[in-house]
Amino acid sequence: MFHAESDALVCNGSPRGKRQTYALLDERIPPAKIFDRPDAIAELARRYFTSHAPATIADFQWWSGLRAADARAGLEAVKHLLVSETIDNQVYWMPYGVQPKPAAPSTLHLLPAFDEFLVSYKDRSASLDSSRKVQTITGNGIFKPVVVVDGVGEGHLAADF
Repeated sequence: MFHAESDALVCNGSPRGKRQTYALLDERIPPAKIFDRPDAIAELARRYFTSHAPATIADFQWWSGLRAADARAGLEAVKHLLVSETIDNQVYWMPYGVQPKPAAPSTLHLLPAFDEFLVSYKDRSASLDSSRKVQTITGNGIFKPVVVVDGVGEGHLAADF
């Protein structure tokens, strides 16, 4: 059965009492949608901008590793699903209907190294005070665990705290 699982013929089924059952993979898991390259890039752009908004095209390109032309094409394909706002000469994209949350009382978050809060953006100035950058991101791109106070990275978590 292990060999059949590793060949993607079967997968675990619903347990029956204390016994493990198996099911044919094709019957249990629907086939994945196959994308051509332009559609795959558009889907990646849609997922990025709906889960990381507000974000810029430079953020998307940095996060995805796409060439600039591909990143622009992806954004162009999904612009009809997004709205833009220009802040300090930067165009930010987000899904329609995104509403800012009301200001909450002071919040504190302890985030792990490489958390999406910082990793997902090329320009981190909205979420990380520039004076704290050296404390939280090393010169070779290693992200340390970070302390976030009221939505802004204030420093890193030392291993011996």
